[in-house]
Amino acid sequence: MTKGQIHFSNDLGELIPVLKENLYPPGSGPFEKRLVIVPHLGLKTYLLQALGRDPDLQVAAGLQIANLAQGWSKVTKFFLPSHLELSLFLEHELIPLIDEEPELSSYFQKDTRMGRIGPFCNALAEYFLRYAVFGKKPLPKWQEMLWKKWNWSVPTLGKTNWKIHLFGFSFLPKVYFSFFQKLGAQMYFFSPCEIFWGDFYTPKERKFLQKNVPRAQLDIFEESFAEQNPLLASWGKIGRKFHLMVEDSNVPTQEYYVPAKGEGTLQNLQNDILSGCYSRRHVDETLVFCSATSRFHEIEILKDKILHLCKTKKIEPKEIQVFAPDISHYVPYIHAVFSDLPYSISDIPREEEDPIAKAFAKMIDLPKKRFALEEVLQVLAKLKIDVSLVRKWLEKAHVRWGFSKAQRKTFYLKDFSEKQIHANAAEGTWEHGLGRLLQGLGHSDGVQGVGPAEMAEFNQFYQLIYSLVDDLAPLYDGTLWTIPTWLRYFACLLESYFAIDPSYDLYKELTELAGVCDHLDREKVPYEGVERVLEYFL
Repeated sequence: MTKGQIHFSNDLGELIPVLKENLYPPGSGPFEKRLVIVPHLGLKTYLLQALGRDPDLQVAAGLQIANLAQGWSKVTKFFLPSHLELSLFLEHELIPLIDEEPELSSYFQKDTRMGRIGPFCNALAEYFLRYAVFGKKPLPKWQEMLWKKWNWSVPTLGKTNWKIHLFGFSFLPKVYFSFFQKLGAQMYFFSPCEIFWGDFYTPKERKFLQKNVPRAQLDIFEESFAEQNPLLASWGKIGRKFHLMVEDSNVPTQEYYVPAKGEGTLQNLQNDILSGCYSRRHVDETLVFCSATSRFHEIEILKDKILHLCKTKKIEPKEIQVFAPDISHYVPYIHAVFSDLPYSISDIPREEEDPIAKAFAKMIDLPKKRFALEEVLQVLAKLKIDVSLVRKWLEKAHVRWGFSKAQRKTFYLKDFSEKQIHANAAEGTWEHGLGRLLQGLGHSDGVQGVGPAEMAEFNQFYQLIYSLVDDLAPLYDGTLWTIPTWLRYFACLLESYFAIDPSYDLYKELTELAGVCDHLDREKVPYEGVERVLEYFL
């Protein structure tokens, strides 16, 4: 295995040739397992285009590009379970231990047990996965009992079939850095400053340090920070700690820093940060701060700026990347504003980019939404029902929420709303409204809402709504099933209500996980105990 190395640059373009040389060294075979791990999948397109433009390569082949979570899974999947698989296993084994261990029974009170067990097992699974690789300290008694129930088979670190490259990160958590370092990974980090900046401090940090400085040396203390770039000191705290961690690791490093070209404000700011100094300069259009009244307005401003760049700088849209802390918040506005321009969105939840997954998530949420009229209509729209016609019927029947009086009582009991339990809860329910519509078909006392020509549509809708309520009942009525039964139930719902192929990703993932968890057949849990499975996949 090649020895790991770290490559630093303030320009990712400078690291591309280095990555190419390490990906395809002389004598390397076409079938070697090359894995490039990036901080976000938006960088995947950039890498493929950059490598594809290389005259020596002309095509980026023989490699896989993944984000950090996917990369970790690929490298460890042959000797570590997935986080979700281990979490479900721990839940199955933890349930009988709760009443036996005082430490657990004091935390898992009976009335809140299932609401707490999911997040608890998620956190414990994450801890165990780290412990499997780096653990040295002995575990508490109850954790050791759970640990021994899984058949761990962790190979010696430093052995993997993958040639691993981490590209484009500005920092890595210590656990990942240590892991990939021991595997001999090549790491290509974005670093904005070429000098040591581990001793750059924010004004708040300097005030804290100043308390221990003798009065006679205060002037010298202040002068030592006078030339430091305040932006780097304030925004670079995580990177600062990471660089200190790199220094302690003794991993060989190479630097490829280049000054920014141009005389604009942005280029001058980049060069100031590169040298770690600070200078005042006139502000121009290369650095712009915009104020917006809403996210939609933000996207409108962004589009105007991009069109201006394309027109004045002769830049193509494919050369522009836009970053946001959480791009999923902007997805509907991007679709609305950029509909006439070519664009793609990376790193968004499955339900945002997959209409079937989005509709399935809404359907699963109906009990939480108490089968409210508008929520149900949104789901029906995805099931090819004429929603405008259904809305007309239901408005005449005054349907509001809850399928039946009994269902409303279940919801009230969950919310401890005892005052409402004995109220006349039938009015406004689906059952009451549909009954009035049916009565109106043959009797003048009912609601005259469904016309003779609409009978076929009403029959289809009537059967669907009753089927939907019956099929979703296990989500709220306290049904207890084993974990694999719940997983197959989710897959069955997906297959029954949506026209999917067996190769559809979400369906395949649910059925595969059910197969992996078939041995978890002792303990039965309510929906709350497995709800996190859908949160994970959706």
